[in-house]
Amino acid sequence: MSQFHPPNSILKDDKSEFKLFFEEVFPVMVIFASRFVKSKDIAEDICQEAFVVVWEKWSGIKNGEDARFYLYSIVRNKCLNHLKSQKLRLAHQATIQQINEDCFENNLLEHEVFLMFRIAISKLAPQSQKIINLSLKGYGNNEISKELYISVNTIKTLKQRAYKTLNKKLKEHFYMFFL
Repeated sequence: MSQFHPPNSILKDDKSEFKLFFEEVFPVMVIFASRFVKSKDIAEDICQEAFVVVWEKWSGIKNGEDARFYLYSIVRNKCLNHLKSQKLRLAHQATIQQINEDCFENNLLEHEVFLMFRIAISKLAPQSQKIINLSLKGYGNNEISKELYISVNTIKTLKQRAYKTLNKKLKEHFYMFFL
């Protein structure tokens, strides 16, 4: 059994009694905490924090058994809080990993769709390629007409034909544009 028995009149600054209590009980508390957190280092940290709380209340503790029971409850609660925060942290990490995987898949699909679209454009007639590429850059029919020295009506006709050709070539992959 315990050698430590703090007297009823113990003072908060009585470091020698607390030191004796700490040296006797700390290893037992670490074993107790390790059963919860499965890590000796974390268990030691939790026990040290618990002993700080006990030290702050030291003057109000009547005997060694009260101190032990108080310490056990503090260590248990700190272990449970640690496990709860660890569970939340793991859930958060899993969510971030899922988001990263989803982003990777979306980027991959986006890249594939863009590549298919570019390949389809490259198979158009050279003049139609230029018109579609300028349209994709945000040029209007009048601007394309001035850039390529072609009438606006010719631009409209070539653009309409190019869109029909692209529609035929990409029709089987049309679903990918909405993923």
